[in-house]
Amino acid sequence: MNILCASNDNYAIGYAIMLSSLFENHGSQTKITVFFLYNDLSENSKNIIKNQVDKWNHNIEFIKVNDSDFKALSTSKYLSKECFYRIGCHLFLPDECKKILWLDGDIIVTDNLEGFYNQNIDEYLYLGISEDKHDEYYNDIKDRIDMPYEFDYISSGVLLINVEKAREIINLEEVYEYVIKHRKRMLYNDQDVINGMYYQYVKACINDDTWKYNYQTFGLDKTKLKNAIIVHYADKPKPWQKNYDGIGFGLYWKYGKKIQEARKVYDNVIFSHIFAYNKRNILNVILFIKGVAYIIMPAPIWKFAKKILKR
Repeated sequence: MNILCASNDNYAIGYAIMLSSLFENHGSQTKITVFFLYNDLSENSKNIIKNQVDKWNHNIEFIKVNDSDFKALSTSKYLSKECFYRIGCHLFLPDECKKILWLDGDIIVTDNLEGFYNQNIDEYLYLGISEDKHDEYYNDIKDRIDMPYEFDYISSGVLLINVEKAREIINLEEVYEYVIKHRKRMLYNDQDVINGMYYQYVKACINDDTWKYNYQTFGLDKTKLKNAIIVHYADKPKPWQKNYDGIGFGLYWKYGKKIQEARKVYDNVIFSHIFAYNKRNILNVILFIKGVAYIIMPAPIWKFAKKILKR
């Protein structure tokens, strides 16, 4: 099973934790080979990541990427140029690599992924998870990237890639031209490129269970969190950053605390998380009480109460 990653030093700890969770829950004799694309990654970061691979007796290849091929592609401060490496990965992977699974560095894997990986994508370029409701929100995204409404918009955070098909179809010059044309309208960088340029080659997973392979924690659904196979901390801040106020902090650091270098990070963020998480919950309770009060109180009393609350 081939896994694709790409990062600079900023996400090295995140990728070490992600890979640790992947290996720990693999539960199979099938060997995993990680192909790690980078341009600027320190030896220390490489060692932190490699230690997790060696610990579980899997394989990793670090592949240096020519920065000039991608530096013009990033369209926002939110995502780095490394995020675009998944689009051009076919240029750097060995010929014998026919299929690969991209995983973002802000993910926790809680179960074996072979079933997802072994899906047939011979006729497709990409397979990804979609929550496209074909509503106003998604139609607006499609309008921005010139994507027909009838196709399903997918997330690129968990992406099964047909590398053979990519070698036939993808041309980085065409990608560059597309980004130049749409960069002021794009919201989600490389994800918009994947959907806007290659929608006819995308296989979208849409059913009652597919969310399990890319549950994004800003949904704040703890029941889904418990049943997710891939938990994606897609919003900011991240669990390794201060003031993370989302769910799944304990799950994330269940794996993170097993890595020596990550424990130092945990010590720096645990108290700010407790404060931020409780602050958000307290604010939610206050809003709930105000909402109930507005419903049940007569108007004159509610106006008086509002004056008191403002003091």
